Amino acid sequence: MTGWPCSRRALPRLEPYVPKGPSTVPRGEGGRKAILLPDYKTLNGARLGDLFMSLIHTCRLCGGNPLDYLNAVVRHAKEAGDHPTRWFPWNYKQALPAAETG
Repeated sequence: MTGWPCSRRALPRLEPYVPKGPSTVPRGEGGRKAILLPDYKTLNGARLGDLFMSLIHTCRLCGGNPLDYLNAVVRHAKEAGDHPTRWFPWNYKQALPAAETG
């Protein structure tokens, strides 16, 4: 994969874990398999949580600070929406205005 410099292998697309009832919910499993546990009330909430987990993990793989990255994207939402390829976790610092990189 040439577009993802910090990734070493392609990850398979996983479907959300949908529990069949309270007795079938596995305990102690974290990450992508746990996206519909009690913290997520809807499938949309689970997708949003999955999106943030993916962004945070990608930032960590690239050696960046996830909180700094997410704050920068929120502060510059219009610029990120206009040019999303400039705001990936591995290259967003080049897109920051000169006043913030100082």
